[in-house]
Parts: sequence; structure tokens; C-alpha cells
Amino acid sequence: MWSARANASGDFLDISERAKDIQYSSRTRAITNMLAERQKHARFIKELLEHVPGSVLKADPLFHLAKQAADGSAINVVHLIYRNKPYQGHYKDYEFSMDTMLEHWQSGLDDIRDSFSHRDWFDVPSRELGFVTHDVHRPAGSVPESESDKQPVEAELGEQRKQAA
Repeated sequence: MWSARANASGDFLDISERAKDIQYSSRTRAITNMLAERQKHARFIKELLEHVPGSVLKADPLFHLAKQAADGSAINVVHLIYRNKPYQGHYKDYEFSMDTMLEHWQSGLDDIRDSFSHRDWFDVPSRELGFVTHDVHRPAGSVPESESDKQPVEAELGEQRKQAA
């Protein structure tokens, strides 16, 4: 329930603040996880369609829809996620004074500039990979939980195919 990088709760205001952190973070994670899953399924559909005879593909309109679902696009997401300041509390989702907003905007601008300094982040990912996320606040070399969970499954499938061939 508590962030590994943050101190445990001290009072009800800390609990309220942490609940908001989870609420907003979960929404971002849910959307990127959904996109990653969608890309993975599209790749699987495309690979399955390669095993269907051409005459069958042309005969059933369902296969035409499957081809559209397996468009093979690649998605590259660069997260721009505001990181709370240590002095912000439970009011962070409704305190919009000019000073606060200027600070938030400057933080966002700094993150954008930092993101643009990583030119390779803007390379289109391979069709095999399909979906990649980057975050200036994530330690270099670390892989997001959602991506690290999926890669071994696909690698195992590749090994099974090699053995079957």
C-alpha cells in the first residue's frame, strides 16, 4: 500500500494523500497496460493468420476483421508524470494557486526537455516489440512491471516454436 520510496503514513492526512497517489497512478497504469495488451494480442492474431490458408482467409469476412485488428502498428509512450514535492499534502488535487501551477508547469517543461534529450526514446519500436514506454523518473535500465511480465512469455513461446520446428 505504501510506496517503497516514501515514508509510511503518520496520520489520516498522509493516508488521504497516499489514496490519491494510488488513484491517479492506477489510471495511468491501467491505460498503458491496456495498450500493451492490445498490441500483444494484435501481434498474436497476425501470427495466427499466417497459418491460415489464403482460400480460407478470403472466404470468411471474419478473417478480414481479424487482419484489421492485427494492423501491426507500433506504439512508443513517453510518460510525463508529475512527481509530488515533499511539502505537498492531501490538497494536491484541488490546490491550483498561481504559484502552484507555475511550479507544476515548470516541472513538466523540465521533464519534456529531459525526455527530448533521450533521442532514442522517439525511435519507432520494432513490430515484434510493438509497445514501449519511457519515463524520465524511472531509473535507467529498469523495465516497467507491465513490460517485464510480458516479455518472458513471448520468449518462451518463441523457444517452443523452435523446438517444434
